[in-house]
Amino acid sequence: MKIWNSKHVFDHNLETVFTAAWREYPNSMNQGVTGIDVLRQTLYAGKIMSERFIQSYFHIPSWVTKLTGFSVTQYSRKYTVIDPSRTTSLTTNCLQLRIGVAEQARNTFVHSVDGCRRVRSYHLLINFTVLFVYLWSALFLT
Repeated sequence: MKIWNSKHVFDHNLETVFTAAWREYPNSMNQGVTGIDVLRQTLYAGKIMSERFIQSYFHIPSWVTKLTGFSVTQYSRKYTVIDPSRTTSLTTNCLQLRIGVAEQARNTFVHSVDGCRRVRSYHLLINFTVLFVYLWSALFLT
């Protein structure tokens, strides 16, 4: 298991930060995202909720795919909640399931103390347990 946390301060108003997060994919800086499907987009209790299915393509050497079972095409489910009444928070959860790896990322944007800046907190949890079970079975049980 690997846990990674980071924080970044944006010197932009909240509307700009929310718009950038909402339009995260596709973009010219991340050519790996090849498709997006909106599964659900609703307005509930004054909150904007969106659930998206994202297809990504990664260039992985063939020997790595044979060893690990990874596919060059990966799929993610992304769930986003924006609360415009508070104008303080945007939360995004992204879950990726691959053969051998379960990855969960959480983005949160909040006001800073001075009210002019936005602080982005990023929390990433990667679980490799399934990978070890997969490799063990591939190496020793076949």
